[in-house]
Amino acid sequence: MNRHSGPNVGYGSALTDEQRKEIIQTNLDMLRKFESKPKQCAIVAMTGGSGLTQEQLLTAKEELNRSLIVMTENLLDARQAAVAGAQVPVPPTEDDYDQLFVGWDERGVSDGGLQALINSDTTHPDFCSATIAFSEAIVDLDGPAGKAVRFEFTQGMLTFAP
Repeated sequence: MNRHSGPNVGYGSALTDEQRKEIIQTNLDMLRKFESKPKQCAIVAMTGGSGLTQEQLLTAKEELNRSLIVMTENLLDARQAAVAGAQVPVPPTEDDYDQLFVGWDERGVSDGGLQALINSDTTHPDFCSATIAFSEAIVDLDGPAGKAVRFEFTQGMLTFAP
């Protein structure tokens, strides 16, 4: 385990890059389901959906079920890989993040959206679209930079997973 609590974080370091992409993609699918409802989308972005009501969750039950299944299956596989001695990926560098921000900027995120995401301003109308664009840029980032950024991003997701 690292400095964060919970078994998901320890096993998460043994996920493959493809598994990380799949986890981020299923999270993106949940965000897109609520894209037209900025308040609910912000809740999903910040809590993974744990802050939604049962009624709200039922509107996205297919996406939620898929997300939970993907997370569980991949973490079970990662647990086996961790026991077998899987190597921990290299953390991202400043250059890796520079590449990510180029890809994010190419998606046309507004300055307001950028500031909203940086400041976790979930009340900003562009927060959800900025979060979606950011996650898309992470999924699409190629090479070692993409692997490193996805590693750090999914570790963060697992740290805050309910």
